Amino acid sequence: MTKNNRSARKARGYLYQALKLNKAINEDIAEMVRLRELATCIPSLTEAKASGSGTSDKIGSIAAMLADLDASIKSKTGSLLSLKHIIRERTEKITDDILRLVLQKRYLDFQEFEDIAYDLNYTFEGIMRLHAKALEELKKTKHLK
Repeated sequence: MTKNNRSARKARGYLYQALKLNKAINEDIAEMVRLRELATCIPSLTEAKASGSGTSDKIGSIAAMLADLDASIKSKTGSLLSLKHIIRERTEKITDDILRLVLQKRYLDFQEFEDIAYDLNYTFEGIMRLHAKALEELKKTKHLK
């Protein structure tokens, strides 16, 4: 692998961290919603005491999972905000407006390439070429190390 390829791969990897963090946060949020829905299906504590079921254990277990997910979401969100700040600072240094916009729409707004193409009135292939060129610009200017 050439030095240029390694550098481009490193730039992409750095930007993809934001995409991965955003996806992980969304997955955690979906799990929280699922657990909250599950908790509403469990009979009330007074009914549980009367029937002798382990409902309070289930509620406690769900509450613990919700607390863990909440902490995870807060931590990941903090990391994502820091990463987005760095990406914004570094993409702002790209002088070509369209190249900068493609990176910002992808890695700060988390838009799919198809949506970016539609928004900017380009073909999918055209956006992919611009994206590759934008990554090259980042690499050339050593904005992402």
